[in-house]
Amino acid sequence: MVAARHLARRGHRVQLWLGPRHAVAEAETADLAAMGVRIARADAKCADGAFRRALAQNRVVIDGLLGVGAVGPMRAELAPLAEAINDARTGRPRLLVVAVDVPSGVNADDGSVAGSAVRADVTVTFGAVKAGLLRFPGASLVGQLYVRSIGLPRGAIEGWGYRVLDDAAVAPLLPGRSIDAHKYRLGRVLAVAGSDRYVGAAYLCAAAAARSGCGLVGVASTETVKQVLATRLPEATYPAPPMDLEANPDRAADQVAELLPEYQALLLGPGFGRSGGAERFLRRLLAANGRAKRPVRVVVDADGLALLAGWERWWEQIGADHVLTPHAGEMGRLAGSNGEDSNEAPWATARRVSVEWGQVVVYKGPFTSVAAAKETTWVYPHANPALATAGTGDVLAGLCAGLVAQGARGYDAARLAVVIGARAARRVQAERGWRTLLASDLLEEIPRALSAIERAAEEGT
Repeated sequence: MVAARHLARRGHRVQLWLGPRHAVAEAETADLAAMGVRIARADAKCADGAFRRALAQNRVVIDGLLGVGAVGPMRAELAPLAEAINDARTGRPRLLVVAVDVPSGVNADDGSVAGSAVRADVTVTFGAVKAGLLRFPGASLVGQLYVRSIGLPRGAIEGWGYRVLDDAAVAPLLPGRSIDAHKYRLGRVLAVAGSDRYVGAAYLCAAAAARSGCGLVGVASTETVKQVLATRLPEATYPAPPMDLEANPDRAADQVAELLPEYQALLLGPGFGRSGGAERFLRRLLAANGRAKRPVRVVVDADGLALLAGWERWWEQIGADHVLTPHAGEMGRLAGSNGEDSNEAPWATARRVSVEWGQVVVYKGPFTSVAAAKETTWVYPHANPALATAGTGDVLAGLCAGLVAQGARGYDAARLAVVIGARAARRVQAERGWRTLLASDLLEEIPRALSAIERAAEEGT
């Protein structure tokens, strides 16, 4: 109703189809008719005739059949209308379907779809993102998601434990860069990553850390990794002798541990391998760091997480407030049966285990969540399947480590990294017209993403 009124005032041709149980007063329909809005009754009988003809004559469909309170299958008189909208969208790819608050047929609380449901290109949700918009199968019907204010008082949302991530939310978290800065003031990352089998992981995470703006990136790995990185990332340094974790993992761990006081962040795990020697190295190194008077903040990713999962009560050995970046499979291994509750939202899982472990948890997925004990849990609400490719997690971990080295808290660095990576991916796709991308495509876009977020911070002040 409101959309019809605004569009008619702007001179658009508008048809309003009212469902059989609408609550629109006669005076309201009379006002709209006087503005030139054509009003018709929508029901199952018209779905194969007049309604489909109307769909063929228009460029935009605004779906307001059902709202956020709807539960269960659509009523019999509405389901054919939803199917007609979907058929029209399939037959005319340029037809734009915009859903009001939630696509009709999607449960706003849990994302379930009990029967017919509208497949939207755009969903404009009001006040706050409904949880069902970020849970499947409903999330697959949302299209592009926009959140718009509806005038909720500020106090109404302050007590919520979950928020959505965007540029404005993370802009104030960006580490500063003073005019007298030099590389040692901007922080140093030590990346323990890569192996003879997984050379690329070391490059991706180390390059991402460097692109984040930290002053120096050191790499501890095998001789093969060093030879490859020397040509791909000449800015990296190699402060430790080449590692052979199968020959002497204890000595390698002690050598790396001796270096840690010179660094502000330790990145551990990408491409590391899962051998017995790697596990022994990881436990010895993390335990030594945990006992240190000033432990270095650690970002643990990929194989590092898999090795942690086999270490009983590992969180009591490594200290608190490190950053863990598991995807669903890694979360399942780390949390055991507690991580396999399919009814629990991912952000709720992240929140629960972050409290149990005392760590910052970045639960990667279509809607990545960032949680820390006693903090708000944040969810990135824009899924991008182009990021579902090998190496993007290595880039995210490198970004986290680079931002931690520059002085950001692990919780803040994680939120920044999620938004920076997502923005970099969108820019790659938009500028190059690509449907997919490689993880390495993100690297050159990271500085641009950082600049965009810096501008957001300036506009916010």
